[in-house]
Amino acid sequence: MTILKEYISNSYMTLMLLVGLKVILIANRRTKIEGTQYVWAIMGIVFAITVFEYLEQWCDAYNKPVWILYFKAAVTYSLYPLLIILELFLITKIKRKLLIMIPCFIELPFLIADLFETDFVYGYNENHAFDAGDLHFLPALVLCFYTVLLLIHSVMFFGRKEYSKAIIAAFVFCSAMLTTFLEYRGIVTGHMTEIAALEILVYYFYLAAIYRSQVQEALYKRELELERSRVASMITQIKPHFINNSMNAIRELCYIDPEKAADTIGHFSNYLQFNIEAIDREVPIPFYKEIELVKEYVSLEYADSNKKFKVEYDLNYTGFLMPALTVQPLVENAIKHGIDRYSEKSLVRIISYEGENDAYIRVVDNGSYEGDDDGELAQKRSVGLQNVYERVRLMCGGEVTIEHTDEGTTAKIRIPKDFRRIENAHDNS
Repeated sequence: MTILKEYISNSYMTLMLLVGLKVILIANRRTKIEGTQYVWAIMGIVFAITVFEYLEQWCDAYNKPVWILYFKAAVTYSLYPLLIILELFLITKIKRKLLIMIPCFIELPFLIADLFETDFVYGYNENHAFDAGDLHFLPALVLCFYTVLLLIHSVMFFGRKEYSKAIIAAFVFCSAMLTTFLEYRGIVTGHMTEIAALEILVYYFYLAAIYRSQVQEALYKRELELERSRVASMITQIKPHFINNSMNAIRELCYIDPEKAADTIGHFSNYLQFNIEAIDREVPIPFYKEIELVKEYVSLEYADSNKKFKVEYDLNYTGFLMPALTVQPLVENAIKHGIDRYSEKSLVRIISYEGENDAYIRVVDNGSYEGDDDGELAQKRSVGLQNVYERVRLMCGGEVTIEHTDEGTTAKIRIPKDFRRIENAHDNS
């Protein structure tokens, strides 16, 4: 117990830094921060160094055999450069890792030889006093080599305008170089492990900040993808064949019913204007505005006097916002693919009502569902509906479901009420 107390007292600051970093790593264990494996390895080495550094005091205090000091020196001289090597691996991507290890491989035989009291690099007399060998400068030289590599990479980061990473690398270099120099000159001793723990703590916070930035960038890309999907969906609503059919219907009306032709041109103009404006619209729209678009679309379908289907509106709740071009594609899908447009028995109903926490819209048709179509038409239809699903899910946290039965098809949209509400919403008329 006395030995443990002495060890903790001797390494208290280093241990506290390691414990704090370990707590952070455990708290962030679900996040995939690049380089975390090196942080764990560095922590293990720093902890090992604190243990071996204490061995020297333990040997002096309890007059233990001198070979323990030789063993301690060999291990610590080997671990310190390895510590900086791992920091290099953490800071930058090094392809030829074994090549970087060459200075360590050169130093290692001399350290092993000194275990047999050859005193090439270090030695101890019977009183446990340290004796510098002829190659006593070798460990400091190896450490300097790796700290200079840190400096080189810092300069390279500045050259590539990676300023934040360059500053962190420069900090690691300066702290390592200064501590090595002061330790070698005997001005400040016993702080190498604390500085190493501080360096990895600082760099891990930097990695966490980078990870957060990457997450934000991923969210931004997701929003851009949603925007592309939205714009693509808007554009697909103005289908060339639909424009062509509408213009042909208007041309025929000009001969047989000029007044209706003029009204249809007005509906067509409003329909196009809404779709074009929706491409640049970044915010949801009132539900009643979407219904106005639905009515413009239905009016264009009725331009063909041979179409006998009916559309009913049962709007019991309109005080909410929703993504643009959400209901209209479902109504268009029901009219074109769900019912027989030329039958008086065909019916499409648009229903809205209020739930406890959500607003609901249902598009119901009484057609007979016979499965998906084949070919390009089915693909376009699928893409259009998928865009509706994604916009509702991503823009307001809602959902769209479609159910097919023998009595027809029901498309149901759920919009959370806490998404947004409209005070004094448009009346149902």
